[in-house]
Amino acid sequence: MTPAEIAAYIGAAAWLPIIISWLYKIIVTPHVTIIPDENPEIGFTTLGPIVNVRIAITSVRKPAVLDSIDLTLTHQDGESRLFHWSGMNEQVSQIVDAAGNRQTVEKETNPIAFLIGVESVLIKFVRFQDRSFNRDMLPMLDALAEKVHFGLRQQNYSHVAMKTTNEFDNVKRGWARNFQWKTGTYAASFSVSSPSRLKLTQIKFQFQLNDTDTAAISSVPQKELVNKRIENLLKSISLDETKVKPYRRGLSYYIQTTYPAIERICLPSNEEGNEITLVLCFGDSPRQAKAFYNSKINIGHLDKTEWEKWPNFHVSFMDSNLVRFESEDSEHYLQFWKENIENIRQQKRGDVKKYLQWLIDAKVITMTKDAKQQLREKFYNTERQTLNICPGFELNYTFNISKAEELDKSGKLKFILAEKIKEGLKVVGLDGREILKSF
Repeated sequence: MTPAEIAAYIGAAAWLPIIISWLYKIIVTPHVTIIPDENPEIGFTTLGPIVNVRIAITSVRKPAVLDSIDLTLTHQDGESRLFHWSGMNEQVSQIVDAAGNRQTVEKETNPIAFLIGVESVLIKFVRFQDRSFNRDMLPMLDALAEKVHFGLRQQNYSHVAMKTTNEFDNVKRGWARNFQWKTGTYAASFSVSSPSRLKLTQIKFQFQLNDTDTAAISSVPQKELVNKRIENLLKSISLDETKVKPYRRGLSYYIQTTYPAIERICLPSNEEGNEITLVLCFGDSPRQAKAFYNSKINIGHLDKTEWEKWPNFHVSFMDSNLVRFESEDSEHYLQFWKENIENIRQQKRGDVKKYLQWLIDAKVITMTKDAKQQLREKFYNTERQTLNICPGFELNYTFNISKAEELDKSGKLKFILAEKIKEGLKVVGLDGREILKSF
C-alpha cells in the first residue's frame, strides 16, 4: 500500500463520524413521553366543552417538533369525544419575595408547533376544545347575531325580548344538545402529530364527575351571558368605557373610579345566576381607608331602604385579602375609625396580635373561631412579616334577575343603576359626575 493510498483511506475514514451522525439522525426516531396532571379542569362555556390540563413533555434520543396534540375522553359507557388543543401557557420563571411568597410568571403560546429538546422537560398548561361544537353552533350563532344587529339598527332591541325569539331558542337547544358531560368515570388519552416520525409514550389518567359537578358545569354558559350583559350595562353608564374592567377572570365587572376613598364599583352575579348586586367597597385598602375616614361620612339616607350596609374590616398582604372579621355596630365602627385614622397602617408581625386585641377590646371587631383559624393558616403559619390593616365599609344593592330583565326590557335598568351608584357615593359626598354619563 502506497503512502498515497494510506492517506486516501485516512481521509475517507474522517468522514465516517459525519456519515454515521447523518444516518443516526435519519434512522433514529425521538421517543416522546407525555405525563399529565391527574386533576384536569373541566368546563362548558360559550365555546363548548373544554378540558384544561397541565402536562410534562420529554423527548429521548432526539429533539422532536409537535404540531398538534389531541385529547380523547372515553366515558365508562363507551362514548368517546375528541378535543383539539386551542391554547397553551408555559411557566417562564418564579419570583420569590423577601417574605417567601411565590409568584409564577407564565407566557401565552399560540398552538401552532413547539420543539421538545433532548434531556429537558417542558411543562405546559394546555387548553383543549371540541371542534364539533363550533361546526354545529356557528350557523345558529350567526343567525342570532344577525337578529341582534337588526334590532339595534331598528332601535327596538330588547335583551329580554331577544330571549323569546326562535334564534335564541335554537342556540339554547344547541347548547343543551352539545352538553355531553355526564356522571361517571372518564379515561383520557393523548395523540400527537409531527412533521417527522416519533414514538409516543403516554401516561393515561382518569377522573370522575358526579351529579354536583355536571350541574355546576351546565350553568356556566348562562352565567357568561349574564356577565356579558353586565359588562355592556356598565359601559352604557360609564363616562369612559375603558374604565369598565373584568374582575376575578371575568366572573364579574367593575368601574374603575378616580376617587381616593373607593377605587372600584362592582356589579357581580351570584353563583346561581339569579341575582346581580351593586357593590361599593369604601376603604378597601389602607390608603383608601384613610381617604374614606377623612371625608364627611353619612349613611343616614340609606336607612329604611333596600341597601345593605356593614363594616368590612379585613387584613391583607400585598394585593391579597387574607381574613375578614365581623363587626356588630356600624355606627360605633365608623366613629372609632374616624377617631383613629393615624392607626390605619401596616402592622409588623410581632405587633399584629396586640393590634387585633386592641380592636376586640374596643368592640370594633369580633374574633370568631373561623377568623382565628384563617389567621393562623394564612399568616402565623407562613413567612409573612407584615399585615395591611383595611377597615373598609361595604354597601350592597341587589337586583333579582327577573326584575332586572323587566327593567332592562323597558330601558330603565341603566338609569336606575346609575342612580343607585350616585346614592352609594353620596355616603362620602360624591355625585358620580366624574365617572358616570349624564342622562
